[in-house]
Amino acid sequence: MRAECLASPAAKSRTVIKNDYEAEYARARAQARTPEYAAVRRQHPAIERKLWELVGRPRARRALYRGRPRVLFQALLTALVVNLKRVVRLRGERVAAAGTVRAAAAAGC
Repeated sequence: MRAECLASPAAKSRTVIKNDYEAEYARARAQARTPEYAAVRRQHPAIERKLWELVGRPRARRALYRGRPRVLFQALLTALVVNLKRVVRLRGERVAAAGTVRAAAAAGC
């Protein structure tokens, strides 16, 4: 049994560190193996890209103005622009898809 527990047979003892939060860590590891968690992790890159669009460029990382009301205005305006860009992009995709469907219908497909 000594050979199984110790890394080297010449060692006299082994140190085991047990954390107070070991139960919580075990629950988190178990949850990370579930399909629901995998689905959330698949959505994560899209959310991170959107957050980068807000703060990665020098838009929301640093305030252009002084004072909380002006900083709030800048943050709201930045969020509005990011959301409007997304709406325009989605509408463009929808119009392009509708045009493809109409062209296919006109061709008799």
